[in-house]
Amino acid sequence: MQKNEGIKGSNEKIIQDYKAWLELQKYSVRTIENYLLMLKLYQRIVKDLTQPTQEEINKVVEKHNHRVMRAFLKNFINEYLQNRNIIVPKIKGRYKHRIKYIKPEHIKLLIKSARRPYQKALISLAFETGLRASELINIRVKDINWRDNSVEGVGKGNKPFKVFFSDETRAYLIQSIKGLDWSERLFKNWKSRHSLKMWFARFTKKVLGRHFGVHALRHSTGTYLRSQGVPIEQIKDYLRHESINTTMIYAHSVDKERSVKRLFKNYFVNKEVGD
Repeated sequence: MQKNEGIKGSNEKIIQDYKAWLELQKYSVRTIENYLLMLKLYQRIVKDLTQPTQEEINKVVEKHNHRVMRAFLKNFINEYLQNRNIIVPKIKGRYKHRIKYIKPEHIKLLIKSARRPYQKALISLAFETGLRASELINIRVKDINWRDNSVEGVGKGNKPFKVFFSDETRAYLIQSIKGLDWSERLFKNWKSRHSLKMWFARFTKKVLGRHFGVHALRHSTGTYLRSQGVPIEQIKDYLRHESINTTMIYAHSVDKERSVKRLFKNYFVNKEVGD
């Protein structure tokens, strides 16, 4: 017991020293937050934080297969620990691809351009709640609680959910339920998830000039929350992700865009290249 407490104390000092080093290197608040979260996940696999083995690092990347973890490992091991013998493996699969999301101002444009109240309701509800297409299509009028502006249902993995919506979305919903029985599907105009996806793809092409899948609305929720400074772990809970690895795609997407924008402003805006 005493030995474990000693190790824990040592690890806590390493974490604090690493945080101080990141601040000294002038990393952004969000990057520091991301790297410290990755350090916690790293700590579950690597026995000695300062002397990782190649096998342990391979296991870390295999379990947490995304860009943020790889960026952290390269920073912590190669830069902070100055360990050049460890090779950080490249990521594999879907995390290589950049997510598609719709900017908030374009969400507003979609809502404004929608002709029917139920179309406006779906887009607004999806963006505010992050509900999946399968969850949206199965909402029934009786699932709406008007007293606290919420919707309850059963989502992925047969897990119950409760999400909340704004007064603006409430107004669209009230218009949408006119003529519907309390047991009917709220969005019965789309007979299936496929028909909803087809409509949304055509609609976004018409309004925004680009096809988007309905799932892009869920990505838009996560990206927007991250851009507002919401911690990754809270976004995980909001979107009801099983694993933090899924949520990390929003950290990378937003933080990378902010980094590019910051460099552009610092070195190209109001500066003559070549000075």
